[in-house]
Amino acid sequence: MAFFWLLLLGLSINFSYAQQFVWQAGIHSFFNNHEFAGSSFKTSQTMAGVRFAPQIGLSYDGRHRAFVGVDALSEFGSRPAVDDYAPMAYYSFDDSNFVFLMGAFPRKTALNSYPRMFFQDSINNYRPVINGIFWEYRSKKNDNINVWLDWTGRQTYENREAFFMGWSGRYNRGIFYAQQFGYMFHFAGSLNPLVSEPVNDNGLVLSSIGADFAEKADFEKLEINIGWSVGLERDRGANDGWQTPDGFVSEIKIEYRGIGLFNTFYA
Repeated sequence: MAFFWLLLLGLSINFSYAQQFVWQAGIHSFFNNHEFAGSSFKTSQTMAGVRFAPQIGLSYDGRHRAFVGVDALSEFGSRPAVDDYAPMAYYSFDDSNFVFLMGAFPRKTALNSYPRMFFQDSINNYRPVINGIFWEYRSKKNDNINVWLDWTGRQTYENREAFFMGWSGRYNRGIFYAQQFGYMFHFAGSLNPLVSEPVNDNGLVLSSIGADFAEKADFEKLEINIGWSVGLERDRGANDGWQTPDGFVSEIKIEYRGIGLFNTFYA
């Protein structure tokens, strides 16, 4: 038994020396003017503020990391110094082929490549942290595929159970590529509700093809793609089956020396 504890102590000492202290911090400032005539799809408002997200952690072997931090929001014109905050604590594994995240981690780390039609502008401004897992495989040709889970509501007597689960992938050949994005949002009931709370399922899938000229033209971004999106909507209480709205989607992305234009068209 004494030998076992000595061996364990030796392994602990070696591991402690191999660890490295790491830190990172991010600032995200936004000013989004959504003031327009009345609409049944969007709320007329102005979103403005700044988020500050400091993190500290330990790194082992350059691939394993554990971080803790907070993402704090201060809205412009607001009296409190901090209007909202989201704690972060997560494990990260990252090598040349695989990325794995688990815990409460920054949304942009996992879902920054998703088209804007999947998440409203306010999501990054007011829900900057994912609570769940993310796994991605990347090839040497920058092909990739990933799956993820974001648990947004723990079931209690006051709150309904809710979570997102999604996937995306991209296949590159020269300047051309094919890609797909998708998610399913599951919105269930609370514990012992006074009235019935039917389960709702809402999904969205987008498949597209495109061409990326950025590297050949020495731009940061220069690409265009076209595709088709299909929504999946079901209210289990209504018993009217799946609703599947669909439409054509195109994107144009241009960026040179930090100045860019990004356009999305849906019909």
